[in-house]
Amino acid sequence: MNNIENGIYSYNEDITNLETNKQDVLTFDSAPTAESTNPVTSAGIKMALDSVDAEIGELKENFNNLGLSVVDGAINITYEEETI
Repeated sequence: MNNIENGIYSYNEDITNLETNKQDVLTFDSAPTAESTNPVTSAGIKMALDSVDAEIGELKENFNNLGLSVVDGAINITYEEETI
């Protein structure tokens, strides 16, 4: 077999391997799932990000209720109406 024939044979073998090993059906997760190798739907990603955003909002509210605030990356402590 010459180099051209070897190349064509190798190419055909690669195509056959790709066809044999491809996934026929993808299974999607509706939410990010630990250790899953499945892709996640866009709705699942949005739901997860909205959840994180809500948690951050709650943390900010709790932070503010303690008299703490963050301005330009610095934590300000308000004690009896004075900022330290």
